[in-house]
Amino acid sequence: MTNDPTKTLAKLAREHDATLETCGGAQVMRLHNSGFSIEITVPFDVLEWFINVSNMECATSVNWWCDYCGYNKTPQKELVSEMASDIDRIVCGLATRRLRMLSSQMSKLSKFLGTAPQYQLEWMINGQWESALN
Repeated sequence: MTNDPTKTLAKLAREHDATLETCGGAQVMRLHNSGFSIEITVPFDVLEWFINVSNMECATSVNWWCDYCGYNKTPQKELVSEMASDIDRIVCGLATRRLRMLSSQMSKLSKFLGTAPQYQLEWMINGQWESALN
């Protein structure tokens, strides 16, 4: 595995028959897995990345964001490597595992305010459903 997040994404796009394009200052990968549309965005100049997973059958989606700077004194080289490793692990899981989307429990306040329901993405690991993005 490469320690460069954008090179990692390019490798994953080839391995999982996904599309890869440059949009502005980021690389965007799109793939499908059993009724789910998955989009991963990795900016070139910032240590962060984004995932959007949409369930095409019931028009629900989950968005997730992860950044790697400003929380402690970890050297940037180590953060870059950690980010590339996380991208590899999570994208491989999204591309190859069974996925499902569940409605999260809404708080009484959310119900009162009429907030849109939130969803949680899960994947199957060793016969058990586990949270995919946490």
